[in-house]
Amino acid sequence: MTNAHRTLLTTTALALGCSQMALGQAYAPDFEDHITGTAFSDGDLTSTNDIMVAFSPVQYPSGPSHAFRAEVLGADAPCNASNRLELMVMTATFDYMPNHGIQTNPRFVSRHNGGMINLSINGSAPAFAMDWMAYDGTMIGGVLVKVTSGGFSGDCTEIILEGLVKDYSVGLEEGWVDGVEPCDVPTYDDLALGTAFWTGDTFVTDGIPCKIEPFLLPDGSTYSGGAVVDVADLSCGNDFELETNTCVVNHDFSGFGGVTDVLFRVGEQGGEVNLFINGAGACADDWIDYDGVSFGGVLVSIVRGGLEYDCTEVRLSGLVNSLGIGGQEHAIDCIEWTSGNGGGNDTCATYDDMHPMPGAQYFAGDTFLTDGILCEVRPQYFPDGSVYSSGYAFAAPSMLACGSGQELACSAAAVDHRFADSIGPLEEVRITVADHGGQINFEINGEFHMPGQYIDLDGMLIGGVTVTVLSGGRTGECTELLLEGSLENLLVGGGQHFADCLTGELGGNQGNPGDFNNDGIIDGIDLAVVLGAWGQSGGDVNGDNTTDGADLSMILGLWTGN
Repeated sequence: MTNAHRTLLTTTALALGCSQMALGQAYAPDFEDHITGTAFSDGDLTSTNDIMVAFSPVQYPSGPSHAFRAEVLGADAPCNASNRLELMVMTATFDYMPNHGIQTNPRFVSRHNGGMINLSINGSAPAFAMDWMAYDGTMIGGVLVKVTSGGFSGDCTEIILEGLVKDYSVGLEEGWVDGVEPCDVPTYDDLALGTAFWTGDTFVTDGIPCKIEPFLLPDGSTYSGGAVVDVADLSCGNDFELETNTCVVNHDFSGFGGVTDVLFRVGEQGGEVNLFINGAGACADDWIDYDGVSFGGVLVSIVRGGLEYDCTEVRLSGLVNSLGIGGQEHAIDCIEWTSGNGGGNDTCATYDDMHPMPGAQYFAGDTFLTDGILCEVRPQYFPDGSVYSSGYAFAAPSMLACGSGQELACSAAAVDHRFADSIGPLEEVRITVADHGGQINFEINGEFHMPGQYIDLDGMLIGGVTVTVLSGGRTGECTELLLEGSLENLLVGGGQHFADCLTGELGGNQGNPGDFNNDGIIDGIDLAVVLGAWGQSGGDVNGDNTTDGADLSMILGLWTGN
């Protein structure tokens, strides 16, 4: 981006702030109100989100025009999460005026897959290009066009039409267009527009105590800058954003008991960026440099964007007590999380007694003990009836299920927790899981299901047990399940699946100490529980919450099996 372009953006932003134009996300043509497969031809009319849509041919610089068809299709991950409008040698004109009136700074996302592009704004003649980046910084119909991510053929491209827009037209030979999904939690909107903060200042937003801290430069020195509340533009968020000028904004989540599965949006406009999690972090050239890095026990993933001038979305997997975000020319918005720790998940100890990778992998048919629970690895099953038997399970401190310590990871496999065969049936079971791709396998008391996402199980009665999704439920989210009833077994797993924090209450008659599976006898199964839970509480017989030699002596003394 040229200096002249950057100056123009700054001037435009100031003009918007001073004139108090309408703020917030403009109405987006998202086609969620259309059935996938709905097709349109030249001359057809429709509407989506009460935005009128007209279809016409694509024009070419040499003069002729051609039209084929448009069609509503499903998601094209990771560019969009739901319906989109495929344009095959077709132009779609989105007219706000009949139902919404003039819009400020509308946005849309597109993937151009080749050929000619037409872009017209406010009834202007079409501007021709062979990729979206060619429009960046141009004025069309009195509106500044900004490409805020992607821009080239095949890219996930996001575009802002900065100014007052009555209508705009997008024509593509090959590609699609969609509205930008607004963030679920616009952040900093409870602060006054134009409020400035300097290094050392503190404030509270959305109940989060925040402090402006110095920026870490690449040479290890620091610089004390400031931040200002401005219109959401650079971060591709909603309503207000916090723009940082060589400073870091530290968000303190300790009062929430820590938070997990954090998602936020940022926009880097120049210079370096900073990220600090739980006191650990680093300076980087661009956000993409943090992808796959762990700070403070938390894994960083760049969901989209990541380069300078991109609309960047960042996910943090793990327990976050403090989060410092900053940059030299930078903006932040839309900080959200799917579940708080609440002081519980950080104390769960499930799977922490297992030998971690790479020392131990368990394949289909293998068994192991954790906290006295007998577990068996099963193959992964698919809806078409096929079975994959070469997957495996292992313990690792991934934190993708938002627990603590080690988690149970399944790679194209599932693990059956055989409560009745080891510690006895459990009631009021809770477990945190995270599905990161592949087919979920889930079973209670022998009743097997393969949901698309965990949210699909919410409210179901499976094996006589009621399933409630307490938080999360969708792919990539930390999901907490409550299972109400008596569980003889619980199987969880999938293609890329994680589990932690399994808790429950022993059911049935627990009056016979040492009879962990409540089968009326004390035998090798109960002895295995004691040996497998050595030093833990899962094999405790004498009530001192520790499994040791005293419990072993009691088991042998009470022995009734063969």
